[in-house]
Amino acid sequence: MAETAFVTRIRKLAEQAGFRVLSGDEDYVLAMFQYPGGRTQQVLLHPVGTVQGYPIVEIVSAAKEISEDLSAPLANRLLRENGEHSIGYWGIIAGPEGKALIGMHHNMMLDTLDPEELKVIVTALGVRADDLERELSGEDVF
Repeated sequence: MAETAFVTRIRKLAEQAGFRVLSGDEDYVLAMFQYPGGRTQQVLLHPVGTVQGYPIVEIVSAAKEISEDLSAPLANRLLRENGEHSIGYWGIIAGPEGKALIGMHHNMMLDTLDPEELKVIVTALGVRADDLERELSGEDVF
């Protein structure tokens, strides 16, 4: 299957920003970056429609797979943190095989997104997601 214009654009931006593109199809691009010390973090970029005719890309960095509802203390903590972030917000997305994932999200206008801006956003989301992943599981899955 040929790449869509979305995937071609996002793949190019991710590569120019210094990220390794792992996969992509007509609906998403999965990229990864590595921290000093060996930890890695994946980021999913996918289209989420338009706002006033401008295409929007959602950028998500997963922190933990969940199989049931969040505990009230964790849900409250993440909601409170949403009000403290200048970039990104915590949310739940559908992951592989019907599993749900806690992730750090941010939406951007695709037409004006440049590699430097993408790098700043992805790094900010990835650091927070990786910190939560390390805190909750101690693993480096995402």
